[in-house]
Amino acid sequence: MPMNKSSILWRIECIKRILEHGPMSAREITEKLYHDYGIEKNERTIIRDLNDSLGKNGIRKHGEPAHRTKQMWTVSTEKRDRTRQPPDFNEPAALATLLAERHLEGIRHPQLMTKLEPLFKYAHEMLEHNAENRGLIANWNRSVEYTPSDHQLQAPKIEPKLFEQLLRDVFNRSVIDITYVRHQGDEPIKRRGNALGIVYRGRVPYLAFRYLKRNPDDKDFTAFLPISRILGVQGVVSDSQEVKDFNLAEAKEKQFNMTIGDDFTLEMQIFDSVRREIQDAHLGKNQVIRPIEGHPTIFLLQVDVPYNQNLVNWLIARSPYLKVLGPKPFRRMFYRDIKRAAAIDDAEFLTVPPREEKTFVSFEEEEKRHSS
Repeated sequence: MPMNKSSILWRIECIKRILEHGPMSAREITEKLYHDYGIEKNERTIIRDLNDSLGKNGIRKHGEPAHRTKQMWTVSTEKRDRTRQPPDFNEPAALATLLAERHLEGIRHPQLMTKLEPLFKYAHEMLEHNAENRGLIANWNRSVEYTPSDHQLQAPKIEPKLFEQLLRDVFNRSVIDITYVRHQGDEPIKRRGNALGIVYRGRVPYLAFRYLKRNPDDKDFTAFLPISRILGVQGVVSDSQEVKDFNLAEAKEKQFNMTIGDDFTLEMQIFDSVRREIQDAHLGKNQVIRPIEGHPTIFLLQVDVPYNQNLVNWLIARSPYLKVLGPKPFRRMFYRDIKRAAAIDDAEFLTVPPREEKTFVSFEEEEKRHSS
């Protein structure tokens, strides 16, 4: 059906054709519309048309002008794909897309990002245009930022083809042979098992790898191996191992939160800086902070917390500004670890306690150690 030449759609189509010759101002576009297509509209109407079409028809702003009437405009001539302008794509969908982009920023998987880039670009354009209307959702992306709460390692270098192969194997939970090194410079070793998933700890990807059972009575053993230490991957057709009971989210929680024991109630004295940090964002459940008479900058904290390595690391990082009171087994282990760390300062070389003498264990095991 031919387009009505008096319609807004026809006017926008003509604007796009004009902009294909290069960036122009609204005044130049207005003049070209009249000269080339006989469309007589004032400059204000054309500016409104351009703003209404921003991000929807390939039309975009070109540069940052000193005044809105001097704004230059251009049009994207790239071939659009189906992710470029998805149907029913509204502000909430655009914001969710850009939040996903931020989440994926640390991963930056090339193949994934290449496929999603047009969608991210479209979402940016939509919210950038709609932000001029001062909407809550549209302005979120330009007004709210996120920063990690602890130090982030740099992303390791990983061979792209190897990563692609691992992804395919993970999707199928295939049995594979991997060539792996425990540390750089070690002799490579070969292992056979199921590729079950990939977990990113910050920017570092790990392969969830369940070792192949040699005997039916063997227990399942799943390791999380840094993908940067996997040198080669080979599919296996001669062996199979059915996987039904593996839950990646649960396995990730157990592995990377490094659970040591059961949840417990922690009691501490804390300095005012720690109080400010956790007063609104609680350290755990059932948190209570009470003042200590005669000590205006020191407070008593009682809170239910998970017993894992993340908690221990958090407390050690703030150890000059808190005093652990209980439970007694945890207090002994905590200050034993602090004293071990301080003792290293007086030694000529680093000394590390044997694994069997690790500081943090279950409270029951600590009580046995203490009583013996």
